[in-house]
Parts: sequence; structure tokens; C-alpha cells
Amino acid sequence: MSINIPIHIILAHGKPETLHILQAIIEAIGHRLLAVVESNEALKRSILQENPQLIISGVEFADGDGIETLVELSDVCAIPAIIIAREIDLERVERAMDDHVMAYLVDPITAEDLKPTILLVMRRFEEFESLRKENEELKEALASRKLVERAKGIIMGARQMSEEDAYLHLRGLATRNQLKLGQVAKLVIDSQDID
Repeated sequence: MSINIPIHIILAHGKPETLHILQAIIEAIGHRLLAVVESNEALKRSILQENPQLIISGVEFADGDGIETLVELSDVCAIPAIIIAREIDLERVERAMDDHVMAYLVDPITAEDLKPTILLVMRRFEEFESLRKENEELKEALASRKLVERAKGIIMGARQMSEEDAYLHLRGLATRNQLKLGQVAKLVIDSQDID
């Protein structure tokens, strides 16, 4: 992520004076605010409606805990977050670091604090998403391999083929039908289960 590209941010804080200061800092360092809100409910609505790239949020709101909201929403949409905390909130913030809360800053905040933190969080989130995607692909490949092995066994028994010939048969079916090998294997297994 380039430092010069404006990031689309939702800003939430329960204290209007802090919210105003943060808004000025974010605009001064060249990022775009999609929403500036003072409540948990408004934060939830904004996240679901605005499709932000980053959330910057305080901890305490009149209608609830900002950390709990971010953790809850991380199950619905993966968006990195920075928490603006007071010293007394740090233990709670550190527990949230396992989710998409990727950094925290202790109030009061300056542009010199926020600018590099935003860049760091965006890079860290890109790495996190890359690792998550790689993990999903590995899980899919392992599941596919298990299906292929099972389908080969079915074909070997039904057609009296060697393991290699059963694999080549599966691969040929996949090519002819323009499907992935795992998809064809699942079809073979499913058709076997029906019989």
C-alpha cells in the first residue's frame, strides 16, 4: 500500500472533542473519511454500509464497548482497525489484538503518531489476508487430495484399474468436463453413495 494513496476510513469515538481532533488529523494527512460517528450503533451501520478500508475507533461509547463491536464485526467483514485508547484501557485492547484490531494508540494522538500507524496497519493487514488466503488454499488442496484418493479407490474397484490408471481416468474426466480434479472426484464419490 502506497503512503500517498488515500485510505477510506470510518472514524468513531465517544468523546466529541477527541473525535474532532482525530478528524482533523486524518484529513490533514490526506485520507478520506467515509463516516465520523459517536456511537456503537452508528459504527456498526457505517461499517456495513460504507465498505471502509480501515476503522479507527475509541473504546468507550455511551451505548457500549467499541472493542466488542469491532471483534463482533470481524466475523462478518475483515477490516483492519486501530483503537484509540486511554492508558487504563490497554489490557482490554491487547486482548482484541487477536482479531482485526491491528494496532492501538494512546490518547492524545498526533499526526506523527497516526500517519505511520495507518501505513503499518494496512501493510500488516495485507500480509494477514495473504496468509489467510494461502491457508484456505492449502486446506482446499488437502480436502481435494482426500477426495481424489477416495474416488481413485472407487474407480479401481469398479473398473478393475490400477491406481495410476484410475488417476488418469479421473484426470481425463476433469479435462473433458472442464472441472477441477477435486470436483470430479466428489461427483464420483457422490454417485457411488447414491447407488
